[in-house]
Amino acid sequence: MKKLLSLCFATLVIMLTSISLFAAEMAIEHVYVYPRGAQIRLKANVTGEGKILLPNTFDLESISVIPEDGLLLEKVQLVVLNDAQWLPPSLVPLQLRLEDKKRELSSLKSQAVALKQWSALIESSTPADLSVHNLESYLQAAEESRQKKEQERAAVESDIERVEQEITDIKGEIEEKKPQTQGKVIAIEYKTLTSGSLFIEGWTPHARWVPEYSLSLSTNEGRVEGQLLAKVWQHTGLIWNGIIQLHTAQPVSSVETPDIPPLVATFTEPLYGSGAQQNGRMLKTMAVKETAVPSAVEETITDRFFTTKGKISGDNMPVTLLLRDFTMPATVSIECIPLLSSQAWIMASSEAIEDPLLPGKADLFIDGMGSGRTRLPALARGEKLTLAFGQTPSVTATRKEIIPKEGSNWFGKGKLAQGYTLNITNGLPFEAELMIKDRIPVSAHEKITVEVETLDPQPAEKDEKKGVLTWKKKFKAGEQWQISVVYRLSFPSDKEIWLK
Repeated sequence: MKKLLSLCFATLVIMLTSISLFAAEMAIEHVYVYPRGAQIRLKANVTGEGKILLPNTFDLESISVIPEDGLLLEKVQLVVLNDAQWLPPSLVPLQLRLEDKKRELSSLKSQAVALKQWSALIESSTPADLSVHNLESYLQAAEESRQKKEQERAAVESDIERVEQEITDIKGEIEEKKPQTQGKVIAIEYKTLTSGSLFIEGWTPHARWVPEYSLSLSTNEGRVEGQLLAKVWQHTGLIWNGIIQLHTAQPVSSVETPDIPPLVATFTEPLYGSGAQQNGRMLKTMAVKETAVPSAVEETITDRFFTTKGKISGDNMPVTLLLRDFTMPATVSIECIPLLSSQAWIMASSEAIEDPLLPGKADLFIDGMGSGRTRLPALARGEKLTLAFGQTPSVTATRKEIIPKEGSNWFGKGKLAQGYTLNITNGLPFEAELMIKDRIPVSAHEKITVEVETLDPQPAEKDEKKGVLTWKKKFKAGEQWQISVVYRLSFPSDKEIWLK
């Protein structure tokens, strides 16, 4: 009876497997990737009764099943099934490699057992023709054979340790890359009256993308050559291979029409506490209502999307896709800010960018050489971009105090003097125009006055609000230059002053 039940169960499993269609066997029609999540559309050719199996990495409530024109459906049902043995198609090569290593380990262990048995046999056996005359040669040959077999055994045991470690590493890699399905799959059970195609659409939170840039500054030609890249992750267990659309705005689950409620002025009767406390409660209630007005409409209006092609495995390993190449005219300058660093910065600015910039990390290059990494801000079309591409040790600017000070908290009887020199050196092998920037204090109080005694030479620009001074000068190769700055602060003698 038990054998009959087992046979029936095995037959049932075979029947179910034969009519089951895994997501890996279906065509992925469209992939729409958002900053957090993705919408996926799959196509399956169906006839009769069966089921389509999806990894449990989709939002179950988001899945919709759409028949093509002419396909008559009698039944469609979504259920979640236990299937701890399910493996993503992207990890099948690793699983096959694991099986190969297990077979190799089994073979090595068999060799080790055989060598051990051989050694025991040699030690316990004695040839029938052994005599005093051939004893020495026999012992010598036995020792040589024993040593050879011990070496073979040691090599096999070393191979066993190596293969066991490789198996452990492969298992760890599979567990790391395997999506979190909780040992379940999503089954779409269907029954059709005709043959045709079913389209399955669903949302997965196990995907994301971020924009990145590669920017190369040509100092001779005054331009920036850039690439906008997309770094994409997905941990669905499916392999995306084809057209992928990348969106910059996150879709929202619900959008409401914005409506400004009337602001009504009326008398209120105090309930508890003072009138001020009650007004505070009323204002808090109104604030909650105002924040409930959705701002998601702006996200959909400002959405930009890129259509590209690529292959992204479902094991959460990042893949970088090229979205577009672009070129920007740039004004290149060398700026010295000794307050921040003794080395000068290589700056590039573009007055009005033609295309919006997405916020993201950027790898920087100067004349083909890597110079660093930065993060670009979000900029709209027509805005100005100013970017530091790196520093050059060949142009230096140092600051030397000529009136010493101690600490950041300066005490005095209403007066404070500060002075220093800026020493600039062009160590480049050619003439270059340098921009030197520094600052003097600006008063935040009417009783604090700032008097500049020395600015030699005078700066080309002076920002009165920020106190920033800018000098511009063409330097010959190896030329040095000095700027002197002295200023005095006056303030009430019973006050302390801070510079921050």
